[in-house]
Amino acid sequence: MKRLLIACVASISCLSGMSQVQPNFKVLPTSFRKDTVSIQKMGAIANGQFLNTEAINASIRMMHQKGGGVVRIPKGQWLTGPIVLKSNVNLHLDQGALLVFSADFSLYPLVVSSFEGVDAARCQSPISAEYQTNIAITGTGIINGNGIYWRPLKKEKLSEAEWKRHLQTYGGALTDDKKTWYPSKAAADASKSKDIGKLVNGKKLQDFENIKDFLRPNMLRISGCSKVLVEGVTFENSPAWTTHFLMSKDITVKGMRVKNPWWGANTDAIDLESCSNVRLEDCVFDTGDDGITIKSGRDEDGRRRGMPTQNVIVKNCTVYHAHGGFVIGSEMSGGAKNIHIYDCTFIGTDIGLRFKTVRGRGGVVENIYAHNVNMKDIVGEAILFDMYYAAVDPIKINNEEGVKVVAEKFPVTEATPQFQHFYFDNIVVDGASKAVFVRGLPEMHIKDVNLDKLYIKSKLGVEIEEATGVSIKNATILTQDQGPILNLTNASQIDIDTIAIKKINAGPTSLAEKFAATAMQIWPDSFAVKPGGKARWSYDQGVILRGIESLWNATGDAQYFRYMQHAMDYYVKEDGSIYDYKPDDFNIDHLNNGKILLTLYQVTGKEKYKKAIDQLHNQLLSHPRNTLGGFWHKKIYPNQMWLDGLYMGAAFYAQWASVFHDTLAFNDITRQFVLAEQYTRDEKTGLLFHAWDESKQQKWADPITGKSPHIWARAMGWYGVALVDALDYYPENHPGRDSLIQILQRWTTAILKVQDAKEGVWFDILDAPNDPRNYKEASASSMFTLVLLKAMRKGYIPADYLLQAKKAYAGLLNHFIENKAGQINLKGTVSVSGLGGNPYRDGSLEYYFKEPVVLNDPKGMGAFLQATVEAELNQVDAKRPVVLLDAFYNNEIKKDPLGHDTRWHYAWEDISNGGFGMLGKQFESKGAQLKTLLSAPTSLALSKAAVYLMVDPDHLKDNPSPNYLNLTEANVISNWVKDGGVLVMLANDSANCDLVHFNLLAEKFGIQFTNESVNMVKGTAFEMGAAFPVVGNPVLKAGTKIYVKEVSAIQLNASANANAKAGDKIVAAIAKYGKGKVIAIGDPWLYNEYVDGRKLPFGFQNFEAMQQIVNWTLSK
Repeated sequence: MKRLLIACVASISCLSGMSQVQPNFKVLPTSFRKDTVSIQKMGAIANGQFLNTEAINASIRMMHQKGGGVVRIPKGQWLTGPIVLKSNVNLHLDQGALLVFSADFSLYPLVVSSFEGVDAARCQSPISAEYQTNIAITGTGIINGNGIYWRPLKKEKLSEAEWKRHLQTYGGALTDDKKTWYPSKAAADASKSKDIGKLVNGKKLQDFENIKDFLRPNMLRISGCSKVLVEGVTFENSPAWTTHFLMSKDITVKGMRVKNPWWGANTDAIDLESCSNVRLEDCVFDTGDDGITIKSGRDEDGRRRGMPTQNVIVKNCTVYHAHGGFVIGSEMSGGAKNIHIYDCTFIGTDIGLRFKTVRGRGGVVENIYAHNVNMKDIVGEAILFDMYYAAVDPIKINNEEGVKVVAEKFPVTEATPQFQHFYFDNIVVDGASKAVFVRGLPEMHIKDVNLDKLYIKSKLGVEIEEATGVSIKNATILTQDQGPILNLTNASQIDIDTIAIKKINAGPTSLAEKFAATAMQIWPDSFAVKPGGKARWSYDQGVILRGIESLWNATGDAQYFRYMQHAMDYYVKEDGSIYDYKPDDFNIDHLNNGKILLTLYQVTGKEKYKKAIDQLHNQLLSHPRNTLGGFWHKKIYPNQMWLDGLYMGAAFYAQWASVFHDTLAFNDITRQFVLAEQYTRDEKTGLLFHAWDESKQQKWADPITGKSPHIWARAMGWYGVALVDALDYYPENHPGRDSLIQILQRWTTAILKVQDAKEGVWFDILDAPNDPRNYKEASASSMFTLVLLKAMRKGYIPADYLLQAKKAYAGLLNHFIENKAGQINLKGTVSVSGLGGNPYRDGSLEYYFKEPVVLNDPKGMGAFLQATVEAELNQVDAKRPVVLLDAFYNNEIKKDPLGHDTRWHYAWEDISNGGFGMLGKQFESKGAQLKTLLSAPTSLALSKAAVYLMVDPDHLKDNPSPNYLNLTEANVISNWVKDGGVLVMLANDSANCDLVHFNLLAEKFGIQFTNESVNMVKGTAFEMGAAFPVVGNPVLKAGTKIYVKEVSAIQLNASANANAKAGDKIVAAIAKYGKGKVIAIGDPWLYNEYVDGRKLPFGFQNFEAMQQIVNWTLSK
């Protein structure tokens, strides 16, 4: 056996996807006369008790004899026995019609039928037609087969209570081992024999009367018919196969639904056996056996019949529980060919695409096409070809062992099955046991299997045995198993091109993600400081969610955004009211969650968040202040400014002012920070006391200065985090920005002087380092670490402090983090420390050291989560390269909710769908600084930039006065690139972008954006927007699947190279130019909507691609 562990293999450079062969056949439609008769006119009664068999059949016969028409089953419950369809008759079930087939077995005589591909005696099907033309079952009613009375049932598939209830309700008999139920003792006894009901060796129908109960019927059986329509109806509770089409042609099944219990034996949803010219679309199946099944007879009987199932379209169908989503076999002895499956979804099926056979079947399965198939939570293999099929459940129960195969070569005969010529592309799988399994026979390999554009997350990778000519291209396979990802056994001509096979963990990977999982497990919904208590509108939750938000920005994983939104939606109602928020308390802590609401409002635009934000802002407008204009901490704490309040209130205030473009508010915000430092600062150490009472009336207040007695570390932490957070939103030229930076620099100097030299963390009370009661405290140490790292990354303080910051982070991990049973916990956070109140807190050391220290306090967890994101997922760059975003050639303006003119569409500060907020955060995470150029580029302006990003230049459609790029400006930009600059050019399709002038610049690098638009996606057909990297390109990793729609195709000359393609069309290119480089993409696809994880389905990697582009632009 040859086993390979592959990280990345590239054999050829061709990236174009396989060409999808279009169906070249037609399905002849049905057509009916308008004459209509209701079954009520023939005496039918809708009371669920009266047997309507004769009334329904008489209606069908009458309409057939008249030349055809519609037989209508009105609303109501109709009990019946077998129904026989006739030519030119449409059996129509109105909305609300429930057609129930009697459980009286005597109504279903034995007839010559078939079962699993073999002629056999079976009970008459509830609905059947033989050798009829132009027949239909339509409407929106439900057809119930009462199959629970017929089907055998295995004990292992029910709970003990369910099993007992079934026996009491349905009677019947058990097999000798008491593990399987049958409807009668005769049926149970018959189960011991093989080939029961098979009409061989002179057997006749009457020979099986004594075991009739065992010979359960298929619910709908259409045999030898043409021009058949089934539309809109629901079939449920089938005795065996639900719908069986045999040796028929011109079949249309549209909008049909099948619902059977997951344990329903042999309840295939639809079986197409030896049929031709079939269209199956818009159907939904949830059943106990295979979902969509192609068959053509079994063994010698099937080969003698010699009728393949061919010319089949399966489109836009969804399969939930089933043994296989789409299945061919195992009874395929007559062959199957020219079958097209596309735009289908399989959720929770045992296997996704399943092709099964076994020696003895014979038959050729070939020319099978699958395109745009999405799967989720597949229990077994996503794609399976298996020539060793055994008629058992594909997923074992109660630790059963599967069939062990011993490879042995047999002679090739007419009974040797053949699988060949399979073409699958755009297959996305979010969860499977194994990605791909191909197992042929030693004497008959599976041949010519072509898999293109796969994105599969599974436990195991790819296994290929006894196969020739398997091609896997443009694939990404993420696996959890630690063994080989690609296993080959007796396989040849295996072509692996641009496949990225990666190991993934079963859960979160980074410490930040693991720690977030702890928080999300403790507080899955609403919030209580003590889990399980009453949910409260609490600032603690905002600290956690701020950490979750930073993790979303760092990973692009939408689960974190959804968690934030879910958490806030518990409190914020549709009218904008906030549960448990009491504005009249004037508690500044209650503003902290408003930061998350601001993010939610910016991202979603939902008005309820705006209304909730307005309430919080209105509190600020009327919040009590001291005589100098500083906010009281709470109404019950008059004249007091606590350092905590700057994090709760001032940082929210700054974010609000930025979102709503109130630049004057920054004067007031600056005042809060300046006052807090001025009146809490210890002139000797530079440290800040916990609080200040302007009135000097509190017992804890110094009678001269009003300062509290001691320096509580977390209070200084709150203040430091408030500084770096508020600075994110300050206008660049506002004088208060420099004031805050200077304060931050003084704050940094002070806290580093009291950093523990040995462990790198900080004590709870910073001015009592030698008190034996003092202890190292987690929340403050996390906040200090966060502030140092973020302040260096943003350039507020020198990068010289990096060693101290790294020491601090190492101290956090060593002193406070524990891994207990796979859960990451944070030790050592003081639960609370305050001043005043009742009972009174006097600010003494005795008081501070009495407060409990707890595990997984939300304030500490939120602070640590932000710190670990900063330490592990962001980085400091002392050079702080400038990334300059053009806002001259693209400059779209709109009014914000307060009536201010504001830039939108591709703006750094815009985190709505069309903004570049997420892209900007990726640049900032690498230590870069973001700038915007509002004027035409000049040599001076560009000289300060490392990267210049131009996007979607305006034409008249976007801007009544567009600024068109001219040749002089193009020369300025190209010269800057030649001197070492990195240029990013993001175009758009020609209908939405000024390509004419943009090409003046692009052509200097051998690149031209064309008027040909590709990847024109319709609705949510995301796979139409797929593109893949070119092999060997230096920007995008092999196998990275990107979504880019309505993109301008690119043409190149010899000086540029393709970077990514959609099919055979270039959608991204790169070029070296002098000392610099250029990347050009035919679409501005790096905007938030397609990189923040909220919209694209699993499989697309736009966020990862964005990170790869960012890394490339900042690399030398």
